[in-house]
Amino acid sequence: IGAYVYIFGGTANNTSSDGFILRAPLSHFTSQSDWANVGTLPAGAPAAFQNFAIIGDTLYFFGGLSADFTTNNTIWSASAQTPWTWAQVGTVTLPSSAPVAESGVAITGGRVYLFGGVVSSGIATKNICNASLSDLTTWTCPNAFTATALAFPNVAIIGSKAYEMGGTPNNGSTWSSTVQEASVSNLNIWTPDSTTAGIGGSGSPVILGTTLYLFGGAGSGGWTSAITSASVSTALPSS
Repeated sequence: IGAYVYIFGGTANNTSSDGFILRAPLSHFTSQSDWANVGTLPAGAPAAFQNFAIIGDTLYFFGGLSADFTTNNTIWSASAQTPWTWAQVGTVTLPSSAPVAESGVAITGGRVYLFGGVVSSGIATKNICNASLSDLTTWTCPNAFTATALAFPNVAIIGSKAYEMGGTPNNGSTWSSTVQEASVSNLNIWTPDSTTAGIGGSGSPVILGTTLYLFGGAGSGGWTSAITSASVSTALPSS
């Protein structure tokens, strides 16, 4: 955001979050000393594993886990100009059938989508839910992954296709290495595209130019800082 990279909450122990907001300059962020604490997420805000999106100049959390690691289905926002100041979006909550944390998030066709994740009970879900960018208070869940409920899926939309890469059906006991695809116009039919060793879940998919990158994540070997990439013409991470 601007000249900085930010971290909003997170966890170091998988049981709680301090909710700290950290930032470092884009020019140097590889050393611990580069990072400064610029605030703390408010009480009640999702503090870890948030479903995060930037829409225009506004940052959003569409659910996540609270500081005590209970599921949190509230929606919060902050201005890109003051990303350390968060406020709840009215009394809006995600529906009980919606994934409230650990989802893949993508925006296309004027709508924001939450792919898989965990519902309020903490169980992985197949559901794919969406809302209009002009009305983030109304969510529907008409779509679902074909085969398996997944949390932490890596999701990217490229042209008319949605790609789901990896994820876990059982809270990290096992991780998928399958890439599957679906037409954005029909997110109920998913076709296995490839199996690629090393893909797990919880990475950060980013499209830069004609290349799709997966930054970090988790898999059968634990958490990784590896970066994998593929041409957007294939969307299959290869290196």
